[in-house]
Amino acid sequence: MAQTGSECILYRNSGTYETPTWDDVPLVRDLELKLEKGEADVTHRGSNGWRQRIGTLKDAGVEFEIVWEPGDADFEAFRDAFLNDTLIDLAVMDGDITVDGQQGLRSEFEVMSFPRSEQLEQGVTSSVNCAKQDDRTVLVQARDLLNAFGADVAKKEFRVDVESIDQAVEAARTGRLQELATEIAELREMVAAGFTEARKELRQALAEERAVQSGRHVPKALVRVQVGALRRLVEPGRSAARTAVKKDAEPTKG
Repeated sequence: MAQTGSECILYRNSGTYETPTWDDVPLVRDLELKLEKGEADVTHRGSNGWRQRIGTLKDAGVEFEIVWEPGDADFEAFRDAFLNDTLIDLAVMDGDITVDGQQGLRSEFEVMSFPRSEQLEQGVTSSVNCAKQDDRTVLVQARDLLNAFGADVAKKEFRVDVESIDQAVEAARTGRLQELATEIAELREMVAAGFTEARKELRQALAEERAVQSGRHVPKALVRVQVGALRRLVEPGRSAARTAVKKDAEPTKG
């Protein structure tokens, strides 16, 4: 199916070669992926008047226009690679690198030119020229990039999922710990209140028992007082009765 240039994507690896982190470069405008091959002339006398050539060494390069935007990570990566003579790992894809079937070239490039264009009625841009410098240059499909070079996008999504799960677990754990702490505090309050109430009831029971014990001695004391009083009342009558009996028993004089 036919494509437009806006569907193609230039990716820059911000990770390692073995475990890449593919970041798309949105500041790119027009881009050209150059795939060329050298040739050798092998024309000989038996060529029947025709020149014969055979292919020799392949070459690849990337030329693109990028918006001049200092402060952007991709812009500064290309600028620094040019100034510091360092290589930059690129994947020039014809579509989303995460979609199976998309194709492109992946290699380490050296930035050979980084000019600045300042047209009067245009935004400031740079026409970047990158030359392939890596003997590991490969024409790949998206699946190859994902499988053979670390499945970075899938790994990033997996890391996000794992981090989300860890955060959810930690939040649940923290929430449960807070709930447990609240429940323990409530239980402590309930136990403390129960102990306080139990102490009150125990004190009341002891007081009632003391009162009962004191009450058992009160009736005995009253009985002793009443018996003594009766004896004092009865004793005079008893003495008078004895005297009368003695008088009756004496013989009458006549």
